[in-house]
Amino acid sequence: GLMVAGCGDGDVAEEPTEEEPVGEEPTEEEPAGDPIVWEGACGWPEGNLHREQAQLFADLLAENTNGELTINLVGPETFPGPEQIQLIYDGTLDFVATVTAYYMQDMPEGGLVYYCWGSREEREAAGLYAYLDELHREQYNCTVLAEAAAGTMHVFMKEPIEAIEDFAGKRFRSPPAYMAGLEDMGATTMFMGDADTIDALQSGVIDGAITSMITYDSWQYFELTPYVIYPAMAFNATTFFANLDSIDALPDHLKDALYETLEEAQEPMDQLAIGQLQDIYASSEEKGVVDVNFASEEEAEEYYALWFDTYIEQVVRPLRGDEVAEKIIAIHDQLNYPPKGRISGTWQSAN
Repeated sequence: GLMVAGCGDGDVAEEPTEEEPVGEEPTEEEPAGDPIVWEGACGWPEGNLHREQAQLFADLLAENTNGELTINLVGPETFPGPEQIQLIYDGTLDFVATVTAYYMQDMPEGGLVYYCWGSREEREAAGLYAYLDELHREQYNCTVLAEAAAGTMHVFMKEPIEAIEDFAGKRFRSPPAYMAGLEDMGATTMFMGDADTIDALQSGVIDGAITSMITYDSWQYFELTPYVIYPAMAFNATTFFANLDSIDALPDHLKDALYETLEEAQEPMDQLAIGQLQDIYASSEEKGVVDVNFASEEEAEEYYALWFDTYIEQVVRPLRGDEVAEKIIAIHDQLNYPPKGRISGTWQSAN
């Protein structure tokens, strides 16, 4: 018969003879070191930074566990991005790399991550990850594994603006997370995928779009919306989640390997992002990209502050009440370092 050699102490396994059966048959419950394959999904297709960061982690995990724990990572072509969190909840998926913006209608608190800055260490110390973890355990039966930062979010426009009042009457593509801010300035909002957004910009249906610097570049938004409004209005990152039952089912040595790998993946994931952001900035002039700043520092500060304020007052407080709103404000207050100019590092820190 087939024999799997798994001798850890250097003994050479003898050929078993008919008279001497060697060891026990592995039982159903304990698949003697059989490889564990997690089904995973990322909200972005191959070639996108978010996907590359998730794949880097998956590759490192396979390497560190000698293939004992691998993640079979698929993209939105298999499971649409907004549906992925529901699939980790029901156990279809074991792992997702996603954004809370996809399910703000079900978890408005998740928008907090976009208005907080600071390094991973600062974000952890402020209780951001613990809060996010508590919310996801309760609502989606999953836990926060890591955050992969990827630059900044901006308003990108066909025509430059000079003041906050210039937003009034304009139409924008915006993820739901940021609609309140635009509407507060008198703009109209709608949400659609990138391909449809490009069409809407070309046909004049919209005047601008909110997206990340990374997506702006990869989808070549700059050909239609060359004006980048500064300061950045939000932080761009994906969060990695794992199903709680999937983690519980891992043997201890693989649990350890999972968390050690998450630690080890941080630096290379950051470097991947920094490399791409620096390339984007280096090539922006030849692409015709124009950075637009408000006339005064005061107005820039007012513009930056209104995004979080409207998120709290028009989204969180009405849907979740005062206690949750105050909890979110308390975390945000520790991580409120408004970005100035181009952020080419991954994490905008207090220092």
